[in-house]
Amino acid sequence: MQLNNFLHLINDLDKSYSIFFKQEKNGPQWPISKVTLTSSKCIFVAQQDRSAKTIKNVMTLLAKINQKNIPLVIQLNQTEYSFFGIQIDPIKHQINIF
Repeated sequence: MQLNNFLHLINDLDKSYSIFFKQEKNGPQWPISKVTLTSSKCIFVAQQDRSAKTIKNVMTLLAKINQKNIPLVIQLNQTEYSFFGIQIDPIKHQINIF
């Protein structure tokens, strides 16, 4: 998924929602705890035992970059994963990237 597409998807959501990564449907949730930008991609780093970034945190970090048409990937245990969508959980006040 491209960064600009992700930002468009989350734009109208409550900014206090936390962001998590799920590799498998019934697998564990990994909090997105760090955002790293390179010249060619945006990396969301998922780490257990860390607090999850909120939509507001992410949008604040990424607001000032000009080029948002770059790939967005998830890094978990030094492995990068592509993702293709989000699942909104209004009860838990979070979104899951899968």
